[in-house]
Amino acid sequence: MCAVTVIAGASWRPNPGFSAVALVLACLFHLFNNLGEELAYRGYLFLRLAKGSGAPMAVLVTSGVFALLHLQAGLPWLSVLAGVFTSGLVFGAVFARWRSLPLALGVHVATNLIQDVTGLRAGASSLWVSEQLVDSAGQGTRILLAIAALNTGVALVLLAWPRGGRVTGRR
Repeated sequence: MCAVTVIAGASWRPNPGFSAVALVLACLFHLFNNLGEELAYRGYLFLRLAKGSGAPMAVLVTSGVFALLHLQAGLPWLSVLAGVFTSGLVFGAVFARWRSLPLALGVHVATNLIQDVTGLRAGASSLWVSEQLVDSAGQGTRILLAIAALNTGVALVLLAWPRGGRVTGRR
């Protein structure tokens, strides 16, 4: 929401069509839908790929398959590449670093709920709306590029950050 405000000059107002029931239903949808996705992509495919190719390759491949599924569902290719693929990089990097399916699921659900609640994916579950989210003069492309850069940066930091050593005993 902050990035959209800065990049596109968006202003926000309360959503007169907000529905608490829609928000509860969105929460339930994201929980169950994202659970299926995380079980398939991180819980199964990632683990199989990482055994033979390593975690970075598993992150890339699972993110690509994740993106293809969303492209096949009808989302615009630029949104899929900039948003879905790079979000998949983050979810994969979280899983690669901590090997926690519940953590990857939590990040995935939180990402989708934040988009809904903030109006970045406008609907009845959005607390706020903005009229500037329409692509005029390339603002939509700049927003997508900013999202892609942010997600890619987070994923790279998670994958590259050195792991802390464990204390194995006292001397």
